[in-house]
Amino acid sequence: MANGGQVNILGFEPRRIRAAFDAVDETVPSVEYLIGYLRHIGVQAVVHEQVYLDRHFLDEFAEYYSRSFKPCSNACERLLFFASDLESTKVAFSNTFSGSETARHRAHERLQGAFRGFSVKRPLKNATVGRTVVRCYPSDNERRRYTALRPYRVHLPSGCALTVHGLAFQQQDVGAAVCASTALWSALQRVAFVSGHRSPTPVQVTKAANSPFPASSGLDDQQMATALSNLGYNAERFSVAENRALFRAAVAACLDSRLPVVLLLRKKIKTGAGEVWAGHAVTVTGYRFDTPSGEVPAPEDGGKTLKLRGAALDVVYVHDDNLGPHAHYELFDGADVDEFTGHASLMLRRGRNKKQDWWTEDEWIVEGGLVPKPAELRMDLSHLSTMVWRCRAIMELITSDLDLDLEYQARVTTGIEYKADVVEEGSGVDVQPFLECLSLPRHLGVVTVWLEGEPLFDFVLDVSETDRHGLPILALVATNVPADSSLGRQLEKVAAWKLEAVGGGDCPILLQ
Repeated sequence: MANGGQVNILGFEPRRIRAAFDAVDETVPSVEYLIGYLRHIGVQAVVHEQVYLDRHFLDEFAEYYSRSFKPCSNACERLLFFASDLESTKVAFSNTFSGSETARHRAHERLQGAFRGFSVKRPLKNATVGRTVVRCYPSDNERRRYTALRPYRVHLPSGCALTVHGLAFQQQDVGAAVCASTALWSALQRVAFVSGHRSPTPVQVTKAANSPFPASSGLDDQQMATALSNLGYNAERFSVAENRALFRAAVAACLDSRLPVVLLLRKKIKTGAGEVWAGHAVTVTGYRFDTPSGEVPAPEDGGKTLKLRGAALDVVYVHDDNLGPHAHYELFDGADVDEFTGHASLMLRRGRNKKQDWWTEDEWIVEGGLVPKPAELRMDLSHLSTMVWRCRAIMELITSDLDLDLEYQARVTTGIEYKADVVEEGSGVDVQPFLECLSLPRHLGVVTVWLEGEPLFDFVLDVSETDRHGLPILALVATNVPADSSLGRQLEKVAAWKLEAVGGGDCPILLQ
């Protein structure tokens, strides 16, 4: 929103960031985490707008804080972060007001190149960190992947617009929204963008849940799903149960589909009356794994295991309203049996095995995942993961005379994005005739077959409705498979089959 008032440009110093967020010492986790994060992404200068009106906080103010006995201000502050030295940032910022179009253009280029994100400071004691979007860490040789992101446009007082890719985070304020509402709010930043909607505010998420209790009581998974439905989105919930590898793979599939996953957590805490169960919710924005694939037990009894990419997922990057954005958390198999499910537990370690004075590492049981989805994406992503076994059955049929160690990966994308991917990855292949005649729904499923760490080809599937007719193959895309090879000839036979198990009709195929 528009801003006004005094603007200060400061050098990046921890004491100044603490002062900006009213943190008098080094004991506020969200502020200390943000300071460390900004340092790692190279921030050197901060533009501090001392009066800023934030739509998300204004909604909270109107619904909750304006009715308090001593209401806070409705105005916030905003900090913009730049990876350029103080003097060059000051010069570029000043030149955005220049009457020279050339000077303004150069200033915009310099600021955009150095822009690392922003954070809104709310006038709330002990919950000052409001809507915050910061650039992610580097990809770490492609092992570290942040997938659930979107662009944000930020306007300077001069009208100059900067863009940062990230996902909004904020502290829970306890009054208008707690962890469940805040986790959904973060996740919907991405899903609303994909759906072409304006992202809801935390208050709108809380009200959409139709909970009869105050916001401070939190939301259970049913109320979270109700909130998503009332806001116009589909909700999918999948549990860990006995198949921890399949759950890991499902989380990776959602993230590869660029959909955030809200992890539902619980653990026992000690009270004066004894131990009680406490719940928490966090939003997963990305992942990293050292082992690309893992053996996954079949979802049906008696089935063979299958190599799924993401099944060995051990590191997730999490928006946790107790800490900060893109926090490095670790998944591991628990040693104890979960008393609720009777199966071995999957655990989430909040922290990185490193002690901090302002943060105490702890461990939570992962109960399940909740995924907000666009309304047009009707098929469950967890069901898409199990369809991989059907794709494997086809592969075994056509590669029975070949000794291939294959891996599989499932994801969802849009028809437009997939066509763009085919053009980009199909170097040296004439893709024009294939794509010109290929009709795709807005959302589609892709099961990719991998060989020796490289994608071999894709099963393109229809996920716009629930599965009723076997495997709904729309196309086979194999730009890495020569048409005159043994595998290429077998794939052409698959495309020509008219078997119910394969979709009941012909499907187009693209080969090298």
